[in-house]
Amino acid sequence: CTDPTEGMFVSLFYGQLDPTTGEMIFVNGGHNPPLHYQAASDTMVELARTGFPLGIEDGSEYTQGLVKIMSGDVIVFYTDGITEAMNQAGDLFEPHRLRQILMQNKKAIAQEIQSVNKYAVFDFIGPIEPSDDVTMVVLKKK
Repeated sequence: CTDPTEGMFVSLFYGQLDPTTGEMIFVNGGHNPPLHYQAASDTMVELARTGFPLGIEDGSEYTQGLVKIMSGDVIVFYTDGITEAMNQAGDLFEPHRLRQILMQNKKAIAQEIQSVNKYAVFDFIGPIEPSDDVTMVVLKKK
């Protein structure tokens, strides 16, 4: 915040999961909203942003979110290098593709969900190098 000419900031997602209750308290400082597939209702929601990225505004306040992770639920945490991956035609991978792949693979184990998504991104961009990191963490409750 003290050197705005650089325009640097850091987005973050921080969560604390209680494996006994399945509750996760989180703060999302401007990061891509993780996708939460809820098995009981067969729906997907985003874990909303709860504040600005770090370095944007001095004295920013962050609220906490709370999510309950139930049996069969999946949460996909990802960087913008996934949704902003660009192919040779200049098209972006975009969040809707990530959601579609998650819905098609919701019954798979976490490692398979991650692998399918990563393969889809690299297949989408083709022979060009990614312009940003391609990072994903998948959490699934048995």
